[in-house]
Amino acid sequence: NESIVYTVNSVEELFSNNPYIQPGKGCIFYGVNVSIENMGTVSEGIVSYKFQLIDNEENSYSHRCLFTPRGELITRELFPGRIHRGDLSYEIPKNAKGLKLEIGTGPFSEEMIIFKLGR
Repeated sequence: NESIVYTVNSVEELFSNNPYIQPGKGCIFYGVNVSIENMGTVSEGIVSYKFQLIDNEENSYSHRCLFTPRGELITRELFPGRIHRGDLSYEIPKNAKGLKLEIGTGPFSEEMIIFKLGR
């Protein structure tokens, strides 16, 4: 959908203060802060499962909700003219390289938007 504009605002390692929510051995939490703007005339559904983190070995990592201080990117309806901003959190190996964020553009589309994240 060309009326939806995605922007990656920042990427960073995330830390949890909750002792029960910690990355596994050899892993880190990695956050991607994203803005989504609806420049169209109809509402669009935004769902976090459309966002996948991929490394240079084609390993795929799914969004993991960590309740970050800025707020997680949550599933919601995005009304025309509105912007939704939030964090996508992933648990990845410390040595993961060549990271890119792949965003599915529609429920029945194979089309993807890809952002290279520079790690």
